[in-house]
Amino acid sequence: LVVWFFLHCWVVMRAARRFLPVRRLPVPFWASHRHFAAPAWQHTPNPEVRKWSLPSSQHRGLGAPQTYGRSAVDPPPMASALLALPGVRSVLLGADYVSVTKEGSSEWEDVITAVDKCLAQPELLQEVAGDETQSAREWTPIEKEIVEVIHDRIRPIVQDDGGDVELLEFVEATGTARLKMHGACAGCPQSANTLQGVIDTALRHYIPAVLEVEQVEEEETEDGPIMRHEHDGQPHDGWFEANPDVPVVGTFAGRSPDPKILARIKFMSAVQIPKARLPKLDHIAVKCVDCNARRTFEAVDDLLHSDKNPTSKIAVLICPSCAVRLEVV
Repeated sequence: LVVWFFLHCWVVMRAARRFLPVRRLPVPFWASHRHFAAPAWQHTPNPEVRKWSLPSSQHRGLGAPQTYGRSAVDPPPMASALLALPGVRSVLLGADYVSVTKEGSSEWEDVITAVDKCLAQPELLQEVAGDETQSAREWTPIEKEIVEVIHDRIRPIVQDDGGDVELLEFVEATGTARLKMHGACAGCPQSANTLQGVIDTALRHYIPAVLEVEQVEEEETEDGPIMRHEHDGQPHDGWFEANPDVPVVGTFAGRSPDPKILARIKFMSAVQIPKARLPKLDHIAVKCVDCNARRTFEAVDDLLHSDKNPTSKIAVLICPSCAVRLEVV
């Protein structure tokens, strides 16, 4: 009877909760002041970039996203605070998100902890993003159409992954729209797919005057984090057989190289990396001069570090018939 009585009471109270008003417990005096939690972060297709989404109550405006690096002149307070953190190389400020690019040698665990503490400061979240206008110069009629398509059709897609895209100019003589990628899209291994699969398709569909899309890369400096290489492959004359100890990795079809794949590789080019530059190098951007294919090699320091790779060399397959050899000199 006792068990039945308590069970009956429990069922009645569970049913009554549906009709009773909800009471909110009073907030203790020691917790009555307002706390700000750091926005949540997420992975992006670019392993060197993480995206922090700002809560809806902390949106900073609807302006066009802006990218700031360590050499930026008079950046806004949020960008300045983030760039002052160890391991942060550049920052993309959007209307409701922030994308942070780390230095190649830094660990994400340390960078994320520092960024979380920085973004937990409420005064930094009250800024207003950049102006809605993308450039101070006058756009041509076609350029205005391109900017509108980018704003309405393309930008929401790339911003979901923590990136952004802007129009630099439209060359009417060749029908070329020259674009620059920002945030997670800059230096991303998937940026070529985004450029061709999303941006090129959308612009050519909505604007017949656009015949091709060209990505303008960030300028390379002698000791900067980016190295560019134009692959003009030459016959390798049995290089794989002569160097069996050198690691080989692939960047296509999601497969590890096997003897059958290596047998089809006929052409190779070399990238020589000064040893002093290796720790500062974030990625190597490779472009094939024949087929215009693009590949990006990330974490180069890890691939060629003497502790992990005694040969200080590695061969990277960029297509079913070509390879690029990286070596430290």
